[in-house]
Amino acid sequence: MSPHSINRNSSSETPKSGVRSFSGIFLSVLALLLATVSTPESFALGAATTTALTLSSGTVASGTTVTLTAAVTTSTTTVSPGLITFCDATAVRCENAAILGTAQLTSTGTAVLRLIPGIGTHKYIAVYNGTTSYSSSTSASQSLTVTGTYSTGTTLTNGTTTAPNYTLTATVVGTGGFTLAPTAALSFVDTSNSNYVFGTSSLSAAVQAQTFTAAGSASTTGNPPRGSALGDFNGDGKLDIAVASATSGVNILLGTGTGTFTAGTTLTAGTTPTGIAVGDFNNDGILDLAVTNAGSNTVSIFLGKGNGTFQPQVTYATGNAPGAVAVGDFNNDGNADLAITNQSSNTVTILLNNGNGTFTAATFSPFSVGTGPFSLVVGDFNGDGNADLAVTNKTAASVSILLGTGTGNFVQASPLTPGSGPTGIVAGDFNGDGSLDLAITNFASGTISIFLGNGKGAFTKTSTLTVGTNPIAIASGDFDGDGNADLTVVNQGSTTQSVLLGNGDGTFKTVANYTVGSTGSSTLVGDLNGDGFPDIATPVQSSNNVTVLLDQITQTATATLNKPNVPEGAATQHKVEAVYPGETYFTKSTSSLLSLTGTPITTATLLSANPSSSNYGQQVVLSATLSPYALGGYTTNNELITFLNGATVLGTSRLSSGIATLNVTSLPGGTDSLTASYNLGGTDANFLTSTSSAINYPVAKVTLSSPGPIQQPSATELC
Repeated sequence: MSPHSINRNSSSETPKSGVRSFSGIFLSVLALLLATVSTPESFALGAATTTALTLSSGTVASGTTVTLTAAVTTSTTTVSPGLITFCDATAVRCENAAILGTAQLTSTGTAVLRLIPGIGTHKYIAVYNGTTSYSSSTSASQSLTVTGTYSTGTTLTNGTTTAPNYTLTATVVGTGGFTLAPTAALSFVDTSNSNYVFGTSSLSAAVQAQTFTAAGSASTTGNPPRGSALGDFNGDGKLDIAVASATSGVNILLGTGTGTFTAGTTLTAGTTPTGIAVGDFNNDGILDLAVTNAGSNTVSIFLGKGNGTFQPQVTYATGNAPGAVAVGDFNNDGNADLAITNQSSNTVTILLNNGNGTFTAATFSPFSVGTGPFSLVVGDFNGDGNADLAVTNKTAASVSILLGTGTGNFVQASPLTPGSGPTGIVAGDFNGDGSLDLAITNFASGTISIFLGNGKGAFTKTSTLTVGTNPIAIASGDFDGDGNADLTVVNQGSTTQSVLLGNGDGTFKTVANYTVGSTGSSTLVGDLNGDGFPDIATPVQSSNNVTVLLDQITQTATATLNKPNVPEGAATQHKVEAVYPGETYFTKSTSSLLSLTGTPITTATLLSANPSSSNYGQQVVLSATLSPYALGGYTTNNELITFLNGATVLGTSRLSSGIATLNVTSLPGGTDSLTASYNLGGTDANFLTSTSSAINYPVAKVTLSSPGPIQQPSATELC
């Protein structure tokens, strides 16, 4: 069956992203969140099932909790128990960050996952993993649209200080969005000239950057904090944290959805609570806790009430000095079982769930491993659909591989040899081949070892990466949204948290380190502030609190405007700004003001005459068109155009909306050279003088006819 897992030095992942995928708030952290969903061939022989998925809404605003409900049935009945894995339907495989979360089927045959998705459009499916009695099945995909916008910031700089040869560069930084980036063109605005837009420019392709910032405050725990786990303990869709601490305490920290936490109840466990895991052990749809007690050789089971509180503990015997605890279905009955490392016994205890939250030791439990077993992880390493185990043995400097038979029994495979003092371990598909790989912290070496799996239960060490001093715990998440599994390591001896971004081929980029405080004890990955990105939570023993690092994705694009035309006007220094208008997924932003020296505006004057030729004395209409005739608050209305024939002024006319006309009847015969000039004498400092091209205008001269002979009156007429 597809396995479950939470480590003592927790390596849980709560995947999330921007529009590309989702915010993964796990209602149940039962499944190995990095494992590919797989089903053993024997499950196909069980009764056929149908899985249906429904969403609480098809469209929600950003920050809204969405409920995914899966229902599994046969032709005659509902199916329970069993595990549902909720996945991103657009992913090639249901693995790594494509897994939103998991939940147990209740007695009604339904499983529920609540999450806060990232902005954009999503498609989800639900996968019933199957048991020995029922075959696996996958739902049809369901679509979700999340409306909202990411914030932006715009800055404006000037690369050249000499007017008018300015080079203005506007930079827009969008905060949020793995695959979305600002793209809308920017406007450059002269606020000294009635907010005149003196230029526009398109944005370049955005460049993504990823970093972490510290949350506003850390959350107090007992002294000292040890193992930790994530889960939604009060059903509000926001991740909470459980921390094993002090002599016998378990601190419940309730998430606010902003990256901070409020103190909830403190549970009483056994002596020296060490490891902690989350699961729905009684199949009621409410998260429960399993806590190992290193000082009393027991594991405490706390059944959740769904409001952030828990029933009193019920304890079960383990080996000596139990440390890490993980959850998985080891006998394929659909119930969440437990695997526990016993540091002094050098064994792993398997407790099989009876289906009601009580447990019975597996027939062949405990199972021998190397000396000093420290952490463990659950995964299907050989592709048979059964849950396997990988256990770090700190003293022996080895990793034991226990291949599950699907009956609660395990077979030893060849152990792995990492570095010195292996402690934390996490599984994931680091090279994209569909098989689980392993990453292991080496406490004494200050390194992590990468082992790539072949899908048949064997692993090859491919690299050893240097991190900080005494790395003790490791977790995985897709921090930069590229679909590749990334790693984060808490370095107990150097006050730092290392982040290694995956390349998707089993290699990783250069380590980036962030300060969390000295003596970190475990580490968690999940969306702690509801923005759709995976954050990091690390209990720190030196300060007895949980330090939170918030994942931050930025998309940066630029727009450039060369030699902008900024009118001189009355203001010597013009206050200009760059305006990003906003778009579907990003808010509008405006830069701070930048001072520029204005320059006069270049103009062009065009002259036309109607009719195109005339007779002497005929009326001719001369029309001058000025461009531009206004910029912002600066205008040429009522200013003069001078019309000339050669050097002779024919007359003047005032501009109205860039046009001035003059009626003339005095054009001399012949071919006249007509021009129109704007701003002769430079009376308007905002606009430069311009003269039209000359029109060679023909005027026909008047032709006088010769007089005829004079007729003399006759004598008769004179009488």
